[in-house]
This record gives sequence, C-alpha cells and structure tokens, in this order.
Amino acid sequence: MVALAIGFAVVGGLLLIWMLVLTRRAWRTLPPGAQVPVHGGLGGWDKWRPKDSALQVWPVVGGLIWLAEAGTAILLAANAAARSNGGLAALPVTLTLPMIILLVTEHYALKAARATGGVGGTPA
Repeated sequence: MVALAIGFAVVGGLLLIWMLVLTRRAWRTLPPGAQVPVHGGLGGWDKWRPKDSALQVWPVVGGLIWLAEAGTAILLAANAAARSNGGLAALPVTLTLPMIILLVTEHYALKAARATGGVGGTPA
C-alpha cells in the first residue's frame, strides 16, 4: 500500500509539472492585460481576473494539494513498520483526483481566455 501511495504522489507531481508548463505557456502567449477565467461552474466562466493574478491560482492550489499528497506518502513510508496508519493510504489516491480536475480546469480556462482574445467575457 505504501508503494501505491508513493506512486500516486509521483503522478501528482507530474500533474503539477504539467500545470506549471501550461501556466508558463499562457504567461508567454496571452497579451499583457489579458483576462483569464478562474471559475467554471454550472453557469460557465463567470469570474474573469487579470492574467497576472489568475495564472497563479492553479499552480498554488495544485502545489498545496501535492504537498498534502507527498507528505502523506512520506509519512506512510516512514511508519510502514508500525502499520498504525492504514487509513492514510487512501489519501494520496484521493488527492490525485483534484489534481486532475485542476489541470483540466486550467486547460479549458486558458482555452476560453484565448477564444476571447484575452479580453474576457464571451468568445469573440
């Protein structure tokens, strides 16, 4: 079970790297002053923010989730002999899903920002 938790922490790390690559590409390709949506609920992309602050959301949240995921995997590896933390083994597996959701959300938010030409609102 420890190996599985470590494997999912590695997968989460790879997803975080992918988020950082998407963010860096968007930072370089979107024009200065561009607007990026940060909320894609049932009503669509309703909260558009300046590029400078919006592009920090996904890597920061993804990094926090990954730290919890990796920290749990390290804790499991350190305490494997004690076998007292069996319930923690599911946490890295469970935290991988929000990482995937964040990555997909970032991808589609950046796609929406490019479709509007960086001005926000509805596609041009």
